Amino acid sequence: MSVLAVSGGQRVRTTPWPAWPQHDDSELVHLTAAVNARSWSMGSPKESQFTGEFLRLLGARWGAATINGTYALQAALLASGIAPGDEVIVPALTWIAPAAAALLVNAVPVFADVAPQTLCLDPASAESLITSRTRAIVAVHLYCCMADVQRLSEIAQRHSLAFIEDCAQAHGARWRERAAGTYGRYGTFSFQERKVLTCGEGGFIVSNDPAAHMALLPYINIWLGKAGNDGKVPGRMLAANGRISSFQAAVLLAQLGRFPRQQELRNQQANELARQLEHIPGISPIRPPSDVTEPSYFAFPIRYNAAEFGGPPLRRLLLALAAEGLPAMPGYEPNYRSAYFSYRYSEPPFSCRNEPPPQNYASLVLPVSEKFYREEGIVLTHNLLLGSEADIQDIVDIFAKIYEHREDLIAGR
Repeated sequence: MSVLAVSGGQRVRTTPWPAWPQHDDSELVHLTAAVNARSWSMGSPKESQFTGEFLRLLGARWGAATINGTYALQAALLASGIAPGDEVIVPALTWIAPAAAALLVNAVPVFADVAPQTLCLDPASAESLITSRTRAIVAVHLYCCMADVQRLSEIAQRHSLAFIEDCAQAHGARWRERAAGTYGRYGTFSFQERKVLTCGEGGFIVSNDPAAHMALLPYINIWLGKAGNDGKVPGRMLAANGRISSFQAAVLLAQLGRFPRQQELRNQQANELARQLEHIPGISPIRPPSDVTEPSYFAFPIRYNAAEFGGPPLRRLLLALAAEGLPAMPGYEPNYRSAYFSYRYSEPPFSCRNEPPPQNYASLVLPVSEKFYREEGIVLTHNLLLGSEADIQDIVDIFAKIYEHREDLIAGR
């Protein structure tokens, strides 16, 4: 351990980390039952069973499974009446899905900064961006934290806006004992392969508002509606097929069966890892705020302070971590810097060309988002928290080794 692996020394971690996704014979049992049922689309026994069990987990009244998390956001925006040219406030520091969903419904994404404590949508920043064209706020629960759903829902209500929670990274998380996804008009989820609950691809939309749920259904199942009191059926409308298959639901049922144990283990291991890493100068694990009464660790985020650590820039530290066998990532690049927004607004890939954005994406700088991406952000994937105490110790040992030999890292030796 006297020489850093990035400088040619022996790495700390030489064995694989816990694999993801995890599976066992229960997936095969559910899949076999789905095949034998000969009902393979929406409304199948497995899809209905999963919908019921997932809603019970969340304490939500209504919901529908759909093809993926981005489409879940898109459908939620459409069902909220978002029209071409409407502005949708989204956080800059997250995966591109919220901004992309706005573009896909011909709306205009407006980027707000994130709160430094949680890296989730900053309510003050979001409210400052509301204009006469704003129609919705989309909050993303990021890594292991939750956005301040109470303040954001109050802001949305005060300005008559739709409030949508993106819970792709927050399965099972709770704010003051109430599940993520149940504070907004809609809560959307993703079951993509990297998520803590997965069937490879898939999504889900929940709501506690019956009218909101009814408005959503045409975008999931080309739904025509039930007869009203006058016996008439609402006219046809342009909608979409967003259904999942019985096979996806079967895998999700198996995954859901082990999810509570996995969540408990992740939370325990995250607490222990944070406790030990906090003793290393310049390494500050980001912990969920006290209002998050049940965290859900999609990732373990760390705020890095180069000055306290001894000087190595973030990117060099990330290379050193990888060389020691720890797959660490930077934080998300602010969305407005991505390829989606590198064109002038009148050119592709934008689908809405009639309304200019209220922000100049090319010159936009949101300081908290920028600093986490450029200088601070270290992100460890959730599968690392599913291992043993020895796995957690290896992570601590890697950070400690690099800190001990930080001068070599600075010098590039």
